[in-house]
Amino acid sequence: KIKTIIKKKNLIFVKKFKLKFYKNESSTIKFLKKRKLGLGLITTASKERINSTIPIIFLNQFNIILTRENIKFNKPNPEIYLKALSSLKIKNKECLAIENSPNGILAAKKAKIKTIAVTHTLSKKHLSNADIIIDDLKVLKKII
Repeated sequence: KIKTIIKKKNLIFVKKFKLKFYKNESSTIKFLKKRKLGLGLITTASKERINSTIPIIFLNQFNIILTRENIKFNKPNPEIYLKALSSLKIKNKECLAIENSPNGILAAKKAKIKTIAVTHTLSKKHLSNADIIIDDLKVLKKII
């Protein structure tokens, strides 16, 4: 029953989903790529959902993409972030997590990764466990 419900939920999500990128997302990713920083898309969404809702041109900008299929435990468990660190061959002190959810923030923090929350889908009060909260990705250019 649970698998059927999840499948139905994903179908509804894909039908109704309207992708909204973060403010200044494109220029910020270009900035990060120019600095030769490894970029990972770390999500507990399914690979199928990511591939059906996010343009391939956007996905191709990332060095790694980890989805729910790559882990046993969902966020706030740090497993997905620990796998990302391993895949990118970096230490947690060399990493910065950009998050938009309380569970994602907790997962990154449990992996001992500095966390920046973006108020894209939730307000600051829901993201208060992050090290820094921003409204616009262009702020990253000053932080990094």
